[in-house]
Parts: sequence; structure tokens; C-alpha cells
Amino acid sequence: MIPEKWEPVFRGIMPSKWRSARKIQSLAGRPVPSEIGWVGAPERLMMAVLHGPRGSPMAKAYYSTVFEQPAGEVWKIIRDFNNYPVWVHGAATSEIEGGRSGDTVGAVRNVLYRERRIRQRLLAQSDVERFQTYEFADSPTLPVTDFSATLRVTPVVDGDRAFIEWWAVFDCDAGSRVELAQTLTGWFETWLESLRDEMALRPVPAER
Repeated sequence: MIPEKWEPVFRGIMPSKWRSARKIQSLAGRPVPSEIGWVGAPERLMMAVLHGPRGSPMAKAYYSTVFEQPAGEVWKIIRDFNNYPVWVHGAATSEIEGGRSGDTVGAVRNVLYRERRIRQRLLAQSDVERFQTYEFADSPTLPVTDFSATLRVTPVVDGDRAFIEWWAVFDCDAGSRVELAQTLTGWFETWLESLRDEMALRPVPAER
């Protein structure tokens, strides 16, 4: 649930400094090209946003967990930026604007989540490193600016499992940083638990 004091749609928020893969390249260093667009280690993105436009430290929310399924199987569900209704409880519908595909850098997904319309833009994605990074395409659902989030799936060799991380970096009022970070961390946990539920319903891939 969104706290009541954050319910109003916040207007007049400065647009994110990341508006294209080209801009990310200038911030994060020279990327490695791929068939789906910009590819690069998400840590580079993290380094680019550890400080805000005025040099002040950015806030960070982070959650991680381990799934019993292989990383490749988990990534199959996550990689399509339009797949929110498949694995996020509360997401009713989602569409990619402009007729783009869900794995195209720059694609904007328009999601109806718990009767609230949310638009998010895919900033970066890699099938090799199994991560995607995104931002809000218009006003965020929380009082934050310069928001960017990354969802990453890493193989766990022991047991052929998956280590999943979801984090966000953002700027906000100094007095709200702890509360906002805790709120986002709780949301990440909730959404990954819904992904866990979806994975449990899927057949276990046959051993090779």
C-alpha cells in the first residue's frame, strides 16, 4: 500500500537525467553493443547515480533472494518488459506503447497496477548478464526524483538456482530517505514473492 501522504500524483518533478540509452552511455562508460540494444554491467549504472545532480548522496533501496529454479528459467519470465501481469500480483494489464517489443531499449510499458496507471521506460537490458534497468516515464508514484531501478538474475552454481537482486537509487527529501528506501525494499520483496509463486506453478525443466 502507498502511504496516504504519498497518494497524490506528484507534479512538477524534474525529469530523470536518463532519457535514452545514448545518455546512459555518456554516464556509465562505453557499453558493449548487443542484438537488443545497450548492454553493460549494472554496477556502472550504480556508480553513475551514487550522487545527485548537486553532488548530494543518492538514496538506495535493495532486496535480494534465492530461487530454487535455474537463473535462465527465471529470466525467461522477467526479460519481457511487458510481462508484469504474468508475475506481479496486482498488475491487471500492461502494454508497450508505440508498438515496440518488450525487449527493446527505450520501450515504455503502461501498467494498470492496483487501479493506478504507471508508465515506466526500459533503459538497459542484457540477456548475457540477465538484468534490466528502468525509470519512470512520467511522475513517479513516490516523492522521488532521478529514480532508476535494476532487476538482475545471477546463476547459483550450487543446486542450479538463481540469485535475484532488485534495487533502486533515487533522490528525495533528506528526512524521507529511510522511510522511502524501506517502502521500496518492501515492495521489491512482495513482487519477488509473487514471482516465486508463479515459478512454483511452472513445470521443472528436464535434466540434460
